[in-house]
Amino acid sequence: EFRRVLFRSAPEPALEDAQAGSGGEPSESAEDASATPAEKPEGGDLPAWMDDAYLDKHPDDATNWRELRTAAKDFRKGAKEAAEAYNIPWTLLAAQAYQESHCNPTATSPTGVRGIMMLTRDTAALVGVTNRLDPRQSIMGGAWYLADLRRRLPKGIEEPDRTWIALAAYNVGLGHIYDAQGLADGQKKDRNRWRDLRTVLPLLSHKKVYSKLKYGYARGYEPVRYVKRTRDYYDIMVRLADTERPATSVDAAEKRAPRA
Repeated sequence: EFRRVLFRSAPEPALEDAQAGSGGEPSESAEDASATPAEKPEGGDLPAWMDDAYLDKHPDDATNWRELRTAAKDFRKGAKEAAEAYNIPWTLLAAQAYQESHCNPTATSPTGVRGIMMLTRDTAALVGVTNRLDPRQSIMGGAWYLADLRRRLPKGIEEPDRTWIALAAYNVGLGHIYDAQGLADGQKKDRNRWRDLRTVLPLLSHKKVYSKLKYGYARGYEPVRYVKRTRDYYDIMVRLADTERPATSVDAAEKRAPRA
């Protein structure tokens, strides 16, 4: 049985300045709470991005790199329970947490999403989180929600696309993913492949397009950027892992298919 997590702990401290988020899914503006991470050099692979000579010339990237190393070390313990419970690599959860909040347990966006996994009030209530600033609750709640989105996607979507599309839904909402799949059908693209879906998601911000869609307007470029950055951080986290991570359906699918 797929059950939500439930916690008994002190209630979440009240927001002083931020307004409560709205909607039943993480806000597409959740990403705004963290500083914009620098992109790796165009055409360079991740090991080159980690090169000391490059980082010496790019202090912002060096800061991100130090934070990622710290996150990989600290997040392993905190994410192990969630990773085992929901069959998601802890390295992927760490990457997502870094993208969401730079792994800051007290992160709060202007729209009111909070915590390491940047949950809205409604999503926190859905997954049984009583205090979004509690690191364990946030990690477990975010992992449950990502796993639930992955489960709710149509059966025809295979890994690793299933996980990448679930990540996009975590950011923008599942309804907008359904709209994008319809657009993919209209353009004779594969609705079940992330490499095709990411090309139509930005159309959700075009009035001529979103005005005809069931779920309306969305900043569709944001989930595309969100998934790309999370995957980049995931690659780094895997390289930083000291021991081999548990095999998952995402890992197995990655070995069978090239990155797209």
